[in-house]
Amino acid sequence: MAAAIPLEPVPVGYFPPEPTQSVQARALQQEGESPSEIATNLSTAVATIDGYLGIAVPQVASVQSPDPVQSPPAEPVISTFA
Repeated sequence: MAAAIPLEPVPVGYFPPEPTQSVQARALQQEGESPSEIATNLSTAVATIDGYLGIAVPQVASVQSPDPVQSPPAEPVISTFA
């Protein structure tokens, strides 16, 4: 039988740190939650969760829109009511 590893005493009032959001996100993904559900549960953006989970979002090429067509100025409305 292997020798037991002695444990150091835990100080009174010690609380272990909370798991990071990335650890929580991976755990929730393993439980079957979608990235949007995880983002809602952790109150963060879906893009942040995608980064934690290694989900690559394809970049969309920007397309320059043509110059908008200028409409002719509207003619003034003349009221005949007095």
